[in-house]
Amino acid sequence: MGRRFVVPILIGCSLLVSVAALMGISHLWQRETLTVRDVQGSPSALEPYQMTGNWGDDFHNLSFTLSQGEIQKDVSFERAEEMPQKREEWKVDIDGKEQYVRLEFGGQILLPTEDAEITADAGLPDTRAALEQAVWERYCQSWQQFLLGKESVFPTGSIRYSKGQIYMQQEIIFHDQPDMMNIVSIKEGANGVQECNGTAYRSVWVPFSLPYEGEVIMEWDAEGNVDYERDEQKVKFPHVVPVGVVLDDKLYLTGRVSNAYREGVIGIYAYDLQKLYDAGCPYITQEFVEPEMIFGEDVVDANKWVLGIEAVGDHLLFIKGYVTTNS
Repeated sequence: MGRRFVVPILIGCSLLVSVAALMGISHLWQRETLTVRDVQGSPSALEPYQMTGNWGDDFHNLSFTLSQGEIQKDVSFERAEEMPQKREEWKVDIDGKEQYVRLEFGGQILLPTEDAEITADAGLPDTRAALEQAVWERYCQSWQQFLLGKESVFPTGSIRYSKGQIYMQQEIIFHDQPDMMNIVSIKEGANGVQECNGTAYRSVWVPFSLPYEGEVIMEWDAEGNVDYERDEQKVKFPHVVPVGVVLDDKLYLTGRVSNAYREGVIGIYAYDLQKLYDAGCPYITQEFVEPEMIFGEDVVDANKWVLGIEAVGDHLLFIKGYVTTNS
């Protein structure tokens, strides 16, 4: 008889413990404090807009709404619903025709600073300006040869410099139809190498100010690749994600960077889309476009980082994160 009641009693105890624990967690999450603090600029600039977001993990989700300077929050005990990643695309007017623009490939480039000491193998560039140009031409030429199905042998060797600066190279795609596949297509004919109709690739230079301390070795191989080493290990680049928005036929780019990054400077970098389109395919022209305007630059470090950029009406919203401590 005694053993018959062991299981129901144990189940009842476990339920009581679970409920009590759940109520305790709920109580703590409900006490979680969210505050709004004006860091820079006028708070009235945000009054016409409403912002929403959430923090959470596999078990809890804390959602919030910021409106008119006030925060409302809601706690639920379930995993936050993962929204499918939507590839953002913007419709613009280029040469009087509709084009659809989106961000495509991007890469980080580690170049020496202006005052760095540079030592290069014979025949390789040994100044900051020459090295920047050579690395870019090498990138474009290797891609062109690959897309045309040709094989080329590139100069090899090593270049050493005492300290570096990380930059971003970002490619932009123009399509004449929405949501087209990402296909880089060029051809060689009687008039030389040309782009195929329907798709246009362009490239921009994003001059983040992200320093890299310590000696760097840039390695060039025969296939046109460029690698970076430090202390016989491959250089690990910071996790900087290019994000952008189009407003009034201009592209505004910035870099989303986490709080794990050491100190640097990131801002907003503006490009005129018509001028960008007219610049031509970099795999053919070997040219990139620099920003026509840079603004909103600010320090990023372990306590201050960039989260993104959004178009709100006819305004830009530059979203940053801060870690503060109460004194």
